[in-house]
Amino acid sequence: MAFPAFFPTGQDRVRGNLPQNLFFASDQEKGPILLGAPGCSIWTTVAAGLMQVRGMAVMGNYLYVVGQNTVTTCNVYQVDMYGNAILIGSLATGTGPLYMVPMANQMQLFISDGVNGYYYDTFPKFWTQSTTYLPGVVVQPNPPTLLYYQVTGNGGMSSTSPPAWPTTVGDTVTDGGVTWACIPGIPYFTQITDPNFLGGGPAVLQDNYIVYAQPNGNQWGVSKLGDCTTYDSMAQALKGDGIILAILSSHLNIWLMGDKTDEVWYDAGGTPFPFTKLVGTLIEKGLGAPMSATLGDNTLMWLDNYRQVQMAVGFQPKRISTDKIDRMLEGFATVSDALGFFQIQRGHSFYWLILPTANRTLVCDISVHPPMWHVRSSFLDGSRHRANCYCYFNGNHLVGDFASGNIYKMDPKVYTDNNQPLQAKVQSREYRIAGKLIPFPDLQFLFESGDAVTGLNPQAMLRSSRDGGSNFGFQRTASMGKIGETTKRTIFRQNGADYNRIFELEITDPINRDILECSWLE
Repeated sequence: MAFPAFFPTGQDRVRGNLPQNLFFASDQEKGPILLGAPGCSIWTTVAAGLMQVRGMAVMGNYLYVVGQNTVTTCNVYQVDMYGNAILIGSLATGTGPLYMVPMANQMQLFISDGVNGYYYDTFPKFWTQSTTYLPGVVVQPNPPTLLYYQVTGNGGMSSTSPPAWPTTVGDTVTDGGVTWACIPGIPYFTQITDPNFLGGGPAVLQDNYIVYAQPNGNQWGVSKLGDCTTYDSMAQALKGDGIILAILSSHLNIWLMGDKTDEVWYDAGGTPFPFTKLVGTLIEKGLGAPMSATLGDNTLMWLDNYRQVQMAVGFQPKRISTDKIDRMLEGFATVSDALGFFQIQRGHSFYWLILPTANRTLVCDISVHPPMWHVRSSFLDGSRHRANCYCYFNGNHLVGDFASGNIYKMDPKVYTDNNQPLQAKVQSREYRIAGKLIPFPDLQFLFESGDAVTGLNPQAMLRSSRDGGSNFGFQRTASMGKIGETTKRTIFRQNGADYNRIFELEITDPINRDILECSWLE
């Protein structure tokens, strides 16, 4: 009987589901193997009562986190390497697209939420004389104190000498045409009020410019060089066809990704607008989910407007979704809210495609050829993984929870998700030979065994289907090896004979589920 039963060469079998929390790999000595997906343990809880972790970004020595705190608002937090969080600002939206872009100097963070733009400065802004200040701007006296002062009202021009700064939070002082209010807390989180700012659409950093677009439009522009707070009405352009849904930077080129087509621009060095369209690079593939587009392994990946997953090869899209994945995506009622991110772990490069409405998480391993897909799930019903966003911070793979303020660390040595069972499942190919009766010998698995919890006798579970995967029968168990049993082989005997059979292996016990070998004992 053909080997390997649980290591198919392709994933478009007529029947059989995608592996769940297991992915294919090739070992130089052992050949094809299956590796277990990392589990999740809580790294920190940003704040109690949050509805979701909406986004994360690293700038300098800190992790910046956007957490939804009401239906219509989000808070922004600065988190240190130990997981300690402080509140630094808030957004006037609760859900939707979110872009967090650190400037090259790692001292300014630009955030757009699909409506507005915001910035956070990590360096002090000192008051200066005869200066026009916009509403919301915050300054410190020079020399600095522990108090900060924010423009209230319409703003205006400061006087030629500093005012008598109040020392009580809430008190105000008039300074020429400006009214300053004494404020508490971390000061330098401010909504962008520059009249030349187009709005908080998609954004990316390129050549130390914030490159951004107006929400739901075809106009886009750049910030002042090295400064995400200032904008010029002459530093703007139009995309040729359709609205701009995403902006990505790849190989020093700007990709304007639209609902119908994509355009590529490059920095030609002009001022105040430096970018010029790269002739001959129009891509006639649209974007089906704005937040699905991401960059990784020196290329772009996205869910297109035909519900296929594409990867850029040069300036051309290459389909990486299989027929099975395309059929799954076609069957979902909504995919426009899909989220995408890129991750490298266990030596593999993963494109995550999270489908909130469909309640599923699909992951493509683009480091193997051809790319292979599997399912990630944090629950026994196969629904979506807890990950809502991802960041690599201080040597940790971190994901934000879609239903709380928790941030989890993904670790191959953790075999649960938030202390709940992490279910690994994989199905064999379908065995049938032109209506002939097939005798099935003993089926043997070799796991990376021996690291079970003391006192635990972990079990692998096997069941089979006689109707092409529509229904599965009684589940049998076999030991995977207690602690120290490093040579344990898991054998399922007396598999009988049948005209049609699919086998399904399942593991839920908290133990390493790397499968090093699968064979028939004939």
